[in-house]
Amino acid sequence: MIKRVWTCSLKEGTDPDEFWKHWVEVHGAELKDEPLIKKYTVQRVKTVVKGQPKFWGLMEMWFDSEEEYKKVVWKADEYFVSHITDIFAAWVDEEVII
Repeated sequence: MIKRVWTCSLKEGTDPDEFWKHWVEVHGAELKDEPLIKKYTVQRVKTVVKGQPKFWGLMEMWFDSEEEYKKVVWKADEYFVSHITDIFAAWVDEEVII
């Protein structure tokens, strides 16, 4: 299995709680029924403990291969897309330690 991660920041004026609710209940619900996605998680920064935050939210998705990822039909969610900025996406290696 492979893992893709995305980070994003919110555009100024976006209500973080409203966005979080939409991300989980609307955007997440659309991806929930996609059989090629093996696992999907979202996280948001609640409290910065040290340093300056580089992003507001993080999404992780697992697929069997990059080819499977390319087969997913992505639905454009206007609310989601119009409220985020500074998007970063990468394929990453993951090693579970504990």
